[in-house]
Amino acid sequence: RELSCVLYMPTSGEPLVGDEALVHAARLDGRLLTGLKARVYQPGPALPIDRVISVAGSEHRLVDLVAAVLRRTLLHAREFSGGDLRGRVILTHPIAWGDPEIDLLTAALHRAKGGAPVGFLSEPEAIAYWATQAYGTDLLESPIAIFDLGGSTFDTTVVRLRSDHCDTLVSSSSPYGGDDVDALIIDYIEDLLAARGEADFVAQMRREQPWLLSNATRLLKHTLSERRFQEFQIGPRARLTVTRGDFDEIVSPLVEEVVTKFRDSVSVVNVAPAAIILSGGSCQIPSLVTAVEAVAEQFGSRVLFAGSPNDGIGPGQVVAPG
Repeated sequence: RELSCVLYMPTSGEPLVGDEALVHAARLDGRLLTGLKARVYQPGPALPIDRVISVAGSEHRLVDLVAAVLRRTLLHAREFSGGDLRGRVILTHPIAWGDPEIDLLTAALHRAKGGAPVGFLSEPEAIAYWATQAYGTDLLESPIAIFDLGGSTFDTTVVRLRSDHCDTLVSSSSPYGGDDVDALIIDYIEDLLAARGEADFVAQMRREQPWLLSNATRLLKHTLSERRFQEFQIGPRARLTVTRGDFDEIVSPLVEEVVTKFRDSVSVVNVAPAAIILSGGSCQIPSLVTAVEAVAEQFGSRVLFAGSPNDGIGPGQVVAPG
């Protein structure tokens, strides 16, 4: 099951998480909090675990907000497992996280009454271990390249799984993701409406109803990853038909940028990966998959998929994306 990390801070009581938080998105009162993982990881000197952040003029301890997400995640996990999770929890985290972030994650799990974690794995390690179970143990001892395009970051990692540990051969991160795809789509819609003399409509939506605009954009993006065309509509004025060809053209600058970065990063290893694993919701874009398949052909690698938010979460897993 997938659980959104979006939180909503009511004027009193506990933070709302996931779908319960998104119900309040249209209020535009500044109490909606997104990008939780980005707030946990701050490059530079280590920050205290009990540091506070301000949301709509109110201060909240970051560890408590992470605990709220973990508490809801554990609730769903218990529903699926049908029992006590103590001694069975393994937490994954971005590969850039170090001891300060992991200490905060451990403290948050304790506050969420999840007990002590059995261990920690970086997200690329977790994907690689999962791949050996899903696609075969022949991936052990071989380099595996992970192409992870999420909501706000693009990570390239090459790992080699040993029988008792995992070696990271290459790791790089760039500030690209699904949010950039959304921005490209909105710019495209704005240009089309400007040609009809209605350029002010999208600007008004950006100011007054950004979540409504964002949701319509995401629906368009996800639908065009599966269908040849889709109607984009917000109210009676913004009604347009966008084709898969239009979509490919819209996202082509981003696709070219991330695929080039991936190819360059993997080439540093000097050993072709046995497999390239596509991970992250933004890896459902058809033109992106085609471009990665072309790179895989150059390396002589096979392309594997770590699943999608709709059907890629395996038994015993609860995912809380950040």
